[in-house]
Parts: sequence; C-alpha cells; structure tokens
Amino acid sequence: MPKYPGRHSLFQVTPCKFFALQNVAIKITDEQLEADPDLPRFTLVFDREVHSPKFFKKLWEEHRVAVLTYKKNVKDKWDKDDFKEHEAEIGSNIVKMELCEKTIKMNNVELREIRKKGTSSHQTSIVTTNKKLNMILIAIKMFCRWTQENFFKYLRNDYDLDRIVHYIVNENLNGDADETEKNLEKQSNVKEELQGFEAEEKELLEQRGQHPYKITIKEMAEDVRNNRS
Repeated sequence: MPKYPGRHSLFQVTPCKFFALQNVAIKITDEQLEADPDLPRFTLVFDREVHSPKFFKKLWEEHRVAVLTYKKNVKDKWDKDDFKEHEAEIGSNIVKMELCEKTIKMNNVELREIRKKGTSSHQTSIVTTNKKLNMILIAIKMFCRWTQENFFKYLRNDYDLDRIVHYIVNENLNGDADETEKNLEKQSNVKEELQGFEAEEKELLEQRGQHPYKITIKEMAEDVRNNRS
C-alpha cells in the first residue's frame, strides 16, 4: 500500500521542445486509460515559463498527459483559515506545510489549484490537471523539481558536463547522505524565502506605480510649498 494514495507515473523535466510518450518509465496501457477517465498517461512537472491553460487542455485531450506547474501572476490571497497543516516526508525528513486546495477555471479550463502558505503572508500557488494525485504529493513534486535544475547547472558550470563524451560509474563513493538531505532542506527554505521577497517586491512596485510621477505645487504639503531656501 503506497504511503501517498494516487501515486503514478511522473515525468519531471527542465525546459525542452519535445518529449516521447514511449520513453515513460511506468507504462499506462490504453485499457487502463479507457477504464479510468481521470487517469493520466503520465504527468509533466515544469516551471511557470510553460504556463498556458490552452496548452494544458491540448495535452490532456490529445495525449492524456497531465501537467503540474506554478501559477503565474497570482495577486489574490486566500483566507488564512482555509489552510491546514500537513506533514510530508521528503527524503528522510518530515516537513510541515500549510496547504489548501480549490478548483478553479482559467480560460475555461478546469484546474486544481493548491497553495502553500509561507511563514509570511506569501502564498505559493500550484496548478495541475492531474485529478488522481493527492494534495501533499503534488506539493512535494513541485517544490522538489528545482533541485534537479540546480544539480545540472552545477554539473555544467563546475564539471563541464556538456562536453563530456564518456563516463563511468563508481559505486564506492563515500558521500554523507544525511548531510546532503539537510543541505537540500536548507536550500528549499531559502528558495521559499526568496519567493516571498520577490512577491513583496512586486506588490510594492505595483503600489508605487499607482502614484503619479509628478505633482503640482498645489498638491505639495504647505510647509514644503512655502520653503524657498
């Protein structure tokens, strides 16, 4: 019995142009898809650069492929009382997250929206067309995705990965797995904090944009208006 019900094939990717349905590790048969209209062939996990409800709908209707990504341009705030604390196991660490889920429509496309409330007022929004995954597993998969990009960026910058023409596997490496998991958790916390700062900065810039660039003398405070020094 899986720890998180609704677990199925997930295909996490960094930006790419094409994907091959036949290369999915866990095969979902046509018979299974026909028997369960909500079952996806697999789920693509990516960042907000590929955000397009129209594209999400096309993937589902033509290929039965679900998506999992961040929601763009989130300006509203959900009531803090809607969020409930959940525990999730990431690696060997138990992480507490305040989560909430609602069903929304974007461009007439029905989506599940899951939000995670941070320590500040910041809310991170995730949208998905996957109807089978539970809320906790959705949050885990989305927030863990960026660690893959950081890993490959590190390999490209420090080990020139793109120019390697061959490789070997060394099974006798003595790495400290526990320390690695602690570092990943710290990185995740920093990432969340940075997202909160970015959201606050965007909100402040929008507030500043509502004020006029110039004002008339009449609009100035009287003590400043009459100051001729």
